[in-house]
Amino acid sequence: MGMTAAAVGFKYLGTGLICLASRRCPNSVNHLSAKISQGYHQTKADGVEQDNNFGLYPSLSSYHESNEAEHEKGGSQDELHLDGVVLLSNSDGMYLGDPELEEFFAELNRRKAVVFIHPDDPPFADMRKPDVPVVHIEWPFDTTRAVANMVYSGTLDRNPRIRFILPHGGGAVPYLAWRISILEYRQRDKVKKLRSLYDLILRKQGPATGLRLLKNMYYDTTAVTVPSSLRTLKELVDPSHIVLGTDLGAAPKLMAELVLRDLKSFDGFDQEDLRAIARKGALELFPSLASA
Repeated sequence: MGMTAAAVGFKYLGTGLICLASRRCPNSVNHLSAKISQGYHQTKADGVEQDNNFGLYPSLSSYHESNEAEHEKGGSQDELHLDGVVLLSNSDGMYLGDPELEEFFAELNRRKAVVFIHPDDPPFADMRKPDVPVVHIEWPFDTTRAVANMVYSGTLDRNPRIRFILPHGGGAVPYLAWRISILEYRQRDKVKKLRSLYDLILRKQGPATGLRLLKNMYYDTTAVTVPSSLRTLKELVDPSHIVLGTDLGAAPKLMAELVLRDLKSFDGFDQEDLRAIARKGALELFPSLASA
C-alpha cells in the first residue's frame, strides 16, 4: 500500500475533537459514532460494496472522577467493540499521569489498550499570553506536558502494555527527549535512583531507561513534516513507530496533500521507511487492519 492509498484507505471515527467544547458530550457521541461504524461493518458483511473502512476511538468526558472514567472506558470497549481510546492531554487541569488516575491506567494496561493522546488548551490558556492561536503553540506543548508527567509519575513504568499514539510528531517530545527521560530517574524510588547511577555514570549512556519509554510510543506525522522535524523524530524512533497522520477532516484536504508530498520528498526516508509509516505501525497497533 502506497502513501496516498494509506491516507484514504482506513478511517477512524475519533470523537475527541467533536467534544472539546463540551466535555460532557462524549458518551452520546461515542454511541452515535459506534452505530455508524457498526452499520458500516454490517453492510459490508452483507456483501454491500464500500469505498472505505472505518474504526472507532471513544473519548472520555472527564478525569476528575477516575472511577467513572474507568467504568466509561471499560463500557465503551466492551459494549461498542472499539479499537482504542482518545484521551486529552489534560482535563480541566488534571494531566495524564495524575495519581488519581492510577486505577484507570491500570485498567487500560490490563486491556493492552491503544491510547491516542490529543492535546487540549492548558489550564492557564485564558491568562495573559502572546496573541498566538493556542492550537499552534500550546497544544504541542500540552502533549509534551502530559508525556513528561506520565514519565515523572511512573505511569509509563507501571503500565508498559498501553500503546500510546502522540499527534503532531509528539509535540516537543522528540527534541526534549533527553530532558524528559531524566525525569524517569527522579521518581521517589530508590531502585530508579540506583538505575540512574548505573546508566549515567557506569555505562555513560545517558537516561537510557527513560528514553526507552519514549521510543516505545508511536508518533503521527500531522503538521510536522518539514525536514528538521522529521529528522529529529527519526533520530528518536524507528520509522515503524511513526504513523501517518494528516488531520484530514479536521483540516483542509490541502494539508493532507502537503503531508504526503513532504514525506515522500524527505531525503531521510527510503521506500521501506515510507511503507513502514504508511502501514507497519498501524498493523502493530490494529491487527484488524490487515484485512482492510
